[in-house]
Amino acid sequence: MRSLDTFTREERRQAIDQVIISKRDRRVLELRLLDGMSYKEIAVDVCLEIRQVGNILNRGCAKVGDYLDRLP
Repeated sequence: MRSLDTFTREERRQAIDQVIISKRDRRVLELRLLDGMSYKEIAVDVCLEIRQVGNILNRGCAKVGDYLDRLP
């Protein structure tokens, strides 16, 4: 799997929109992958524990990465 950093911002945004259903999870992924916020900053923004943010990002990044890897 290629690093998500190798994809453009627009490619990452489209992937998030395609594979992440939950509004909350989509927001967390956008803050991290598009805006570069830290786990702590995201936790404060979406009112979650840092551990929860980490879990959402681990699952979400795997889904986004799998989707992007399937693109031509």
